[in-house]
Amino acid sequence: MPGVRHGFGPSHGSLSKDGRSDQAVRGIDMEAPPKHRIFVVDNEHMIAWSLAEILNNRGFDATPFTKPMEALNAPARGKWTC
Repeated sequence: MPGVRHGFGPSHGSLSKDGRSDQAVRGIDMEAPPKHRIFVVDNEHMIAWSLAEILNNRGFDATPFTKPMEALNAPARGKWTC
């Protein structure tokens, strides 16, 4: 996001003598934090899909399921980790 600073220190992005940014020298991770993963389970497809879509638009990593066992077994299939 423009204007949002992660970490502390000068915000002007100064460089060290070897050309690295001041954040890199101090070891501050400037990457975005990982998204929170949510499994949305509802027996109605449209409800599960709609809620997952709303959560995804708000910055979460939401996946809809209509069968509880599919959601419980999803991490074992390798796409997700818990």
